[in-house]
Amino acid sequence: MKLEEYIRQNKAAFEEEAPLEAWTKIRQQLPRRKTPWATYIRYAAALLVFLGAGYLIGLKSGNPELAELETYDAALVTYAHKVDQKKARLETLVSNQPELEETFSKDLSDLQKDFEYLKAQLPNNPNREAIINAMISNLEGQIELLNQQTRIAEKRVKNYL
Repeated sequence: MKLEEYIRQNKAAFEEEAPLEAWTKIRQQLPRRKTPWATYIRYAAALLVFLGAGYLIGLKSGNPELAELETYDAALVTYAHKVDQKKARLETLVSNQPELEETFSKDLSDLQKDFEYLKAQLPNNPNREAIINAMISNLEGQIELLNQQTRIAEKRVKNYL
């Protein structure tokens, strides 16, 4: 009880503000914090993470099949991306040659049907590694076929010119 009474009686003395000069002297005596390089590295790392996430989102929104394959194996994504690139290149070469385009698409459709069958088997098959290897082999076959078709189309374009 005595402490409480003492505080009540001397309340005004406790509420005195320190002079501004005292705070200035205290600030001058405090060590100055320099921004460490680690802070900049953290910002750079965060930026890279956001850029990487943006790239992956863009990749997934660009081709939903690649996004689906990514959950299984990175090699599948790589091969599927190569197939897409080669298809795009071939399409530009045969865009003004409908008979050649039709022949090429028939040749490729069987391999694509096999790939879709394998992809459908993947979620339920206990031997996922074998299915993934078969899918990779199929994509390699598609790439080889597209390379051959591209060479044929390039020769026809050269002969046509």
